Amino acid sequence: MPYCSKCGIEVDNGIEKCPLCGYTVPVFNDEEIKPKKYPKQINKYPHYRDKKRNFAFNIVMIVLISAGFMNMIQNLIYSDKLTWSLYSAPVIFFSIIYVYFSFGFIRSFFKITVGIMLNTLAMLFVIDIVNRSLTFFTNLALPIVLTTGFFVMADYYLIRKFKNKGLNIIGTGFISVSLICLLYEIIIDTGTSGKIFFNWSTIIFFQLMPIGVFFIILHYAIPHKIKEKIKRKFHI
Repeated sequence: MPYCSKCGIEVDNGIEKCPLCGYTVPVFNDEEIKPKKYPKQINKYPHYRDKKRNFAFNIVMIVLISAGFMNMIQNLIYSDKLTWSLYSAPVIFFSIIYVYFSFGFIRSFFKITVGIMLNTLAMLFVIDIVNRSLTFFTNLALPIVLTTGFFVMADYYLIRKFKNKGLNIIGTGFISVSLICLLYEIIIDTGTSGKIFFNWSTIIFFQLMPIGVFFIILHYAIPHKIKEKIKRKFHI
């Protein structure tokens, strides 16, 4: 229903003048007014960024592949057979996968970690086959890579669960490194001599573990006001 724009009373449809004050009532079209469609915004930056990234990755990949084959050709020229290049060429070829992950083609932390682990295991497996033995791979490389990957993913998901992040992240890192060193020495000792000798790992453990526990206790023991003052003081 239209209204008189002068006195404000409601009038019937089709009335040209207000019955109360006689003011002319404007006539409006009852058709629905369709909203104007604005042009869709197109962000060209991601496309430009991806194009530059793909170009840079292709250049690096060509350089690495060329370097791998040049190693093999040089080895053939000087030794008449493939010797040392059987070790260097696989490392160069497998490094392409590391470069692929470093260029950000995959964003999932889990996929990146698993991909790096599998690529590392494949590279060490090939090198061990070239050496005509799998003792290094099965006794040392496999357990060390799996242990490292487990702690990396465990720390990542544990830190993500922290509601208040701060010194607890540093403490978690120290504790993880101390435990990894213990496991590394166990793996190395059992893989080489068959016996466990806790030497260097215990020194690292008893140095880093108390520091890690101290940082975690400090994080949860400090009152919130003091934490805020520390953050403002050091611009954290």
